[in-house]
Amino acid sequence: MNPPAKRVKLMDGSSTSNIPPDAHTLEDALQHGKPSVSDLKHHDVLWYEDGSIVLATDVHLYCVHKSILASNSTVFKDMLTMPMNTEGIIDSQGTHMDKEEDIYEGKPVVRMFGDSDENVYHLLMTLYDRNFFRAGKRTTASIALSLLVMSSKYDVPVIRTEIIEHLKRYYSCNFTNPYELELKDLFCGSKSSDGRANNFDGEEFTFLLLDAALRTSTLSLLPAIYYECAVLPLGKILSLSRKLSFEPEVVEKIMHGRERLSKLSYLFGANTLHPQVKCAYPACLEMRTELFFNWINCLSYKHPEFPKKLVSGGFASIAGTTEMGGKMCPRCIGKAGVAVVEYAATFWSSLPTVFGLGDWANLNRD
Repeated sequence: MNPPAKRVKLMDGSSTSNIPPDAHTLEDALQHGKPSVSDLKHHDVLWYEDGSIVLATDVHLYCVHKSILASNSTVFKDMLTMPMNTEGIIDSQGTHMDKEEDIYEGKPVVRMFGDSDENVYHLLMTLYDRNFFRAGKRTTASIALSLLVMSSKYDVPVIRTEIIEHLKRYYSCNFTNPYELELKDLFCGSKSSDGRANNFDGEEFTFLLLDAALRTSTLSLLPAIYYECAVLPLGKILSLSRKLSFEPEVVEKIMHGRERLSKLSYLFGANTLHPQVKCAYPACLEMRTELFFNWINCLSYKHPEFPKKLVSGGFASIAGTTEMGGKMCPRCIGKAGVAVVEYAATFWSSLPTVFGLGDWANLNRD
C-alpha cells in the first residue's frame, strides 16, 4: 500500500499535498532499502563523460557537471561545498550523498530522494538545453509542473522566474485581456513511456497547478488559479479535489470563492443595467428593468457567466440580442459600457480577497 501524501502548512495555516503518495521520502527509502547505484542505468541523453557528479534517481543515473548545478542552484552550491561526515550528506531538501556508495566510476553520487525521475530529468534538460523550455513556447503540463516545483525546491531563480512568466500568460496577475490566450496556446499533450499519447486536460492541470503553487509559495499565481478551479462545474471540483487528496481547507477556499463569484456575477447585472435610474425614454427604462429581471431570475440564461467572461463579453453578455439592447437609449448604453470597465477594475483588484488571500501587493512579491 502506498504511504499517505505528506502535507505542508500553507500561508493561512492550512495544508496541502507535499509529496505524491507514491513517492518515497528519505526516511522511507533508508528504512525499506534502496536500489544499488550499480543496478541503475545511465540516462540516454544526460550522461556526460566529462561530467563531475552523478545524480541518482530510482530509475536513472545522470552524469552532469558540478559547475552547472552550483552556478544555477544555491541549494546544490551549498550541498556540494558541504563537508561529508561518516553518515554522508543529507540536506534540508532530502537530497542525500551516501558515504557508503558515494563514488561511481570515480565520480561522487548524490541520491535524489523525494524527487521523481521525471522531475529530475525536466530540471536538468532545462539547464542544459535552452530549447527544452522557454516562456511563451508551448510545453507539456508535466514539464511546467516539474519546473515550478524543482526550481523552487532547489532555488534555481532563472528557471523559476521563466516558468512563472509562462504561467502568468494565462493565470495572470494583471487584468488586461482575460481571454487573449487559451490554455491550449501554452500547454499541449505528451507521450507516455510506452509511446501512447496523453491529451492535455486543462481542468486537471489547473488543480495540479494549484497544489504545486501552494507547495512552492508561488503566491502571485494563486488568485487566478483559484478562480479557474472555482468556475468549474461542482462535480468536477469535488472529483478533482478527491483525486488529488486536497485538504478540506483548500476545498473550502474554492467553494467559498465560487459562492462569492456568483454574487459578483449578479452584481454585474445591477451595475450595468442600473434599473433604479430613470431616463427621458420610458421604453429604455422598461427594457433595462426587464433585462435585469431576466438576469436575476436566470430567465433566458442557464446561469450568469462568471466575472471574467462577463467582462470579456461586455454589455452583450447581458443585453442578449441586438434588438433588445437597441431599445435602450444611447446615454444608458454609454453608462453601461463605463460600468463594465469599472466593474472589471473592481473585480480584479478584489480577486485575492474573494479567496481569502489578502491583496495583490503582498502576493506579487515572488
